[in-house]
Formats: sequence, C-alpha cells, structure tokens
Amino acid sequence: MLITGFILYKLILKNDGRLRESELQYRSYFESNPTPMWIYNRRTLNYTAANNAAIAKYGYTLDEFKNMTILDIHPKEDVAKVHMIVKGLKGEYNSSGVWTHLKKMAHLYKLTSQHTSSYRRAKKTTL
Repeated sequence: MLITGFILYKLILKNDGRLRESELQYRSYFESNPTPMWIYNRRTLNYTAANNAAIAKYGYTLDEFKNMTILDIHPKEDVAKVHMIVKGLKGEYNSSGVWTHLKKMAHLYKLTSQHTSSYRRAKKTTL
C-alpha cells in the first residue's frame, strides 16, 4: 500500500511538471507571437490578456488593456456590430471580417479579425 502511494505520488509529480511545461510553451506562443492577439471575457467583453505585439501595435500597456473592453478599440459606429458578432460566435473558429480599430493615439487601423473560443476557469473567453 505504501509503495503504491509512493508510485502514485511520483506519477502525479511527473505529469504536473509536464503540464506546467506545456502551459509555459503555449503561453510563450501567445506572448511572443508577432500577430497582435488578446483574450477577452465573452460576458463582460473585458480584456484578460494581450500579447506583446498587441501592446506594441496599439500603444496600450498590459494594465491599460486589462482595464478596457473590446468596445474601446472600435469606433462608436461599430459597437452594435461588435455586440452582434460576439453574441453570434459559434464553435471554436470564427472569421468576423474586416474591422477598423482605434489605437491609443486615436489612429485608425484596418484588419481582418478571427475569433477562437474556449473555456478558461469555467468562463467563456475568446482569443
């Protein structure tokens, strides 16, 4: 019984290490990706994360992003469309077309937007 418990403990430690390593790997894929990306909460529309490319491209700090919603980077005339697109997201991958975004210094930026949905800590989030 003691040997079985010890073996089980070692297996848990080994798998926990692999899980941490995998998380770090995917986090680095997100953070160092040259394409601006962020994660937002689908219910509140608040940003929960932004990668280094988004910070550089848009001019906001990570803390500023985390105190904003996705509506803050859209012109006022697009807000209703943003709500409609977010409510209509289905499955894991969605292409929502060409959008105009506002950078920190109020410069306009045109881009094609894609969304990937997932659950993080039981909250629906979108990348």
